[in-house]
Parts: sequence; structure tokens; C-alpha cells
Amino acid sequence: MKSLFVELKNISKRFFATQALDNVSLSIKEGSVHVILGENGAGKSTLMKILAGVIKPDSGEIFIRGKKIELSSPMDALNLGIGMVYQELTLVPSLSVFENICLGNLPQKGKSFIVDWENARKRARDVLVRLGADEIKLDQKVRNLNVGQQQLVEIARAISRDVRLVILDEPTSALTNNEREKLFTAIKALKKEGVSFIYISHRLEEIPMIGDEVSVLRDGKVIDTKTVGEVDEQTLINMMIGRTLEEQFPKEEVAKGGAVLRVEELQSGKEVQDVTFEVKKGEVLGIAGLIGSGRTELLEAIFGLRRIDKGRIYLNGKEFKPGSPVDAIRSGIALITKDRKNSLALQLSVEKNLTLASLDKYSSFGVVNKYKETSEAATLIKELKIEPPELSRALKTFSGGNQQKVALGKWLCSQANIFLMDEPTRGIDVGAKVEVYRLINNLTTNGAAVVMVSSEIPELLGMSDRIIVMRSGRVCAEFVRENASQEAILRAALGGSVA
Repeated sequence: MKSLFVELKNISKRFFATQALDNVSLSIKEGSVHVILGENGAGKSTLMKILAGVIKPDSGEIFIRGKKIELSSPMDALNLGIGMVYQELTLVPSLSVFENICLGNLPQKGKSFIVDWENARKRARDVLVRLGADEIKLDQKVRNLNVGQQQLVEIARAISRDVRLVILDEPTSALTNNEREKLFTAIKALKKEGVSFIYISHRLEEIPMIGDEVSVLRDGKVIDTKTVGEVDEQTLINMMIGRTLEEQFPKEEVAKGGAVLRVEELQSGKEVQDVTFEVKKGEVLGIAGLIGSGRTELLEAIFGLRRIDKGRIYLNGKEFKPGSPVDAIRSGIALITKDRKNSLALQLSVEKNLTLASLDKYSSFGVVNKYKETSEAATLIKELKIEPPELSRALKTFSGGNQQKVALGKWLCSQANIFLMDEPTRGIDVGAKVEVYRLINNLTTNGAAVVMVSSEIPELLGMSDRIIVMRSGRVCAEFVRENASQEAILRAALGGSVA
């Protein structure tokens, strides 16, 4: 029987009219992985920020090994052996890998204030070896790493502090399967050393791979805590959303029109090589492939974010040369990026974010028609079911799922008819995913075309009409929905025969 490391007792927290946490109690055992599930807005992030010392609860108690503690800052939590790795990375891009790992905890020579750089490098190298990520070069600038490698560096920084409890918030959302396996191997090794983990993920298939216990939060309350062996995926979904999820992928069949977007032999740098495809009115074209296959770069080139070296793009049969994103927006093209921070102004209100791409629509001679802007934003917030429905509230205070709805709503407001979506459901829960899928249905029903990049093959199979697979910057396979399978797509992405 494993002893308890952390106990949270009767934790409550309110933000204005929202009861974020309501009398939550949770126990984390030493040397275990405790999975926390819940829809966006269920209270997961608030609970973890309380445990990490970022915010203080209104009421309740926290115990470590039976001793009551008070947390006034993240440093208090670190000193007590609790570290948190956030989904949104907090690395310094201009610093090297080893500098980021040791940031805020640089070793000194003796009692002097001189940094012991040799010791810092050794410490960083040792923790990367423990993670199985020693192929990442210590002196490489973080900005030159891919997102998956940056995530591993973020995790390495937490582990380098010798913490006894690591909170991981969506740690695999940007990792390849190989990187995920390395992370899971490292977690299992650290468990044997007595290190505990709180693991927040929306990928339900990961739970039996890594979890020991799982707790489900809904509406700020703990619904139940079970051992992983006691529950299956459908049971967890029902616990999370409080209702039966009849269709995980509510795909609606829509009559297709002519090609609205055609790409011919497109080349952009080394990342995109001779890509040809088309997408029709009312169609969802899925794009599969491993990280680094050129999927994101392809969307960026079409949207005018990357230089096009060769090839042509046609919109409704007419050639289109995207000199900049402004050209793409004016031509009815929208890009939903996989990192919400790149497409939203989180410090601004929901209203401002919804109308951000459509200011020309509300302006006359440089003067914004405030009534028209607010009226349309209010209609969108209702249609998108953004909660809470507060136009003036800063977007950064909303859950990830609601932020993603705003990212989509911004382009609905712009009246785009071609939607380029890069991982549109990344980091949001199963309930919010279904709402995004329904928004995609609404788009295609109204005649829009959708190009959707996703690393989740079931999502592509469930929502796409056709799927193309990219490898090394090229299209290597194409499937119609009826003939596609997870095995065939994976085989093509990995370089095997699709026969």
C-alpha cells in the first residue's frame, strides 16, 4: 500500500460569479500517476494552480505527508517538492537548452555569485538522459527546436529541481508517438524512485498506458476517483460530460460543389515539395502525417505566411498569389493555428477577438461602428455557446475550449469560405471537440470548404470526406473516407506500402 504524498481537502475557489471549485478533495499517492480528467472549465487548471502555489483557495486545506502547508507562491511549492509543467510553454527562445533547464536554479561556485557553468551543463545533460532525450543538444537555441522537443525541455526543467510531485498539463499534445514513449519510459523510471505525477490529458487512450488512478472533475466537483483498471473510455466520457455521448464524431453528409481551392505542384522551402490537391465546396479534406511532414508549412504557404518558390494556387478557378495573410483574408481564406496564442489576443476581450479579422467590416473612414461590432459579437457568442457569455471579459480568463471557439468565431465573423485548420481540437476535452465538429458541419452545410490537419487519426477518419497523407513534404497517399483505415494511414505516414 503506497503512502499519501499530497492531500487536498475541501478546496473551494470562486471567480466573481463563477464557482470554479466546490469542496474538492483529492489524494495523490507516492510513486504513482494520478490522471485528472474533465471538460474545459471543469476546474482542473484552477485546482492545479492552487497546488502549484499560483493562486490561493478561498477555503480548504493542503497536506504534504500528513503535514498541513500554506502555499503563497510557486517558489513555496517548488521548495516543498511540487513542480508544474504548463501546456503553454514558458521557455526562453533565445537561450540554449541547458540554460533553460537550469533557469532560476543555476549552480554557483562555492559561496561566490559566479555561475558554475560546467555543473549546469552536467545537470542538464543528466536530466535529459533520465528522460531518454539525450539527442537534444545542450547548446542548441530553444527557438530552433520543434514543439515536441521544447515540451521535453520544459519537462526536464521541472525534473531538474528534484521535485517529488510533477504536475503535467497536456504533456503529449505536441509530441510524436516516439517522443511520447520516451516520456512514458522516463515517468515509469521516476515512479520507481518515488516521484509522483498528476497527469492532465484529453487523450483518453493514454490513461491505461500511464495512469494508476483517475479522477474526473465536472462543474468544479470531483465526480469520482477510480483505479485505471476499473474504468473504460466510454465510462470516463459519460462521467466527464454527465450525459451519453451518442456520437464522438457527428459527421454530416453534405452535397459537394466544384473545387474552390486547388493547389498545383506547390513548393515552399524544403518543407513543402510539389504538393498537389484540391478541396470542393462543402468538403472536409483531412491531412495526416507525422510531425515534420510539412502539414503546417503547407497551410502557412497557402495563407501567405511562407514564401512560395514554385507552383500555383487557384481559388474558384482563378489564380491566387498570396503575398501576405492580408491577401488571403481578403480572398476569403481563414487559418486556425494549432497554437491559440498565435491567432488570439488573449489580453483583449472576447468581443475584440471575435471581430479582430473583420475590422474593415465595421469601419468607415477609420471610425468603428461600435453598435454593429458588439451586435455581431453578441450573436456569435450565443451561436458558439461560449461560456460565460460575457463579451467584455478578457479572453485569457476563459477555458481552452472556449478560446478555441473564439478562434473559429473570429473567422466566421470575417465571412471566410475556405478554412485551413491546424489541429483544431488540440488540448480541448471530448465535449468541446464535439462542439468544434458541429461547427465544422455548419461550415460545410453553408458551402464552406475545410482543410483540416490533425495528428489524431480517428478524428480524420470521423470528420473527413477525403484524407491525404504527407511525408517529407510530399503527398504520399490519398484515401476516400469509406476506404480509409488507421492502419493504412499510419503505414503511408511511416513510409510503408498502402496496398
